[in-house]
Amino acid sequence: TVTFLNLLINSIGDDGAKALAKALETNNTLKQLHLDRNRIGDEGAKALAEAMKTNNTLETLWLHDNRISDDGAKALAEALKTNDTVTFLNLLINSIGDDGAKALAKALETNNTLKQLHLDRNRIGDEGAKALAEAMKTNNTCGERQVREGAGALRGHFVNPTVKTGATLRKFAQPMAGRCAVQGERLRRLTKFTTRSTFCDEASSQPAKKKKKKKKKKKKHKKKNKK
Repeated sequence: TVTFLNLLINSIGDDGAKALAKALETNNTLKQLHLDRNRIGDEGAKALAEAMKTNNTLETLWLHDNRISDDGAKALAEALKTNDTVTFLNLLINSIGDDGAKALAKALETNNTLKQLHLDRNRIGDEGAKALAEAMKTNNTCGERQVREGAGALRGHFVNPTVKTGATLRKFAQPMAGRCAVQGERLRRLTKFTTRSTFCDEASSQPAKKKKKKKKKKKKHKKKNKK
């Protein structure tokens, strides 16, 4: 009957992840599994990926701030090609580079279930961003996932020195033009592009009016003349 398991901020490591993955192969009730900040590397990610191929109930998998690199990302990508239940995958703050991003992009070309994919603060450069942008053109599972991907990559532009060219970021965010006015406006501000239509429609929200500061009137105290 357990549907939610939160093991955030522990020291589970690859061995613990492998044990959990083994349980997922037969478990048919768990829907959310949080494994953020647990020192899980590629071997643990590979085991979880294998479990995703057979498990048909898990919907949310958090692997935020672990030690997953390209090999782990490739394994998860392979699982996403066949998995049809996972709608949320968080890989924020890992060591995924262009090869891992390309593998995930390839999976997105056929996956029609995943709605949110977090790749913020990895080591993804221009080539990985381009691959994800191409996948977004054919993937029709719009939802929140594409907005999240775009926002994550743009944050990487400032945190990650390997993402250098604004042209790549523009291409990366372009497929979501008009899909979310609020996020589009935010992306426009982040990248300092002046053209509103780069990321969103003219229907984007109007900038908030600046509130006029009310000047406090100083009360003049009348001094009474002493007689």
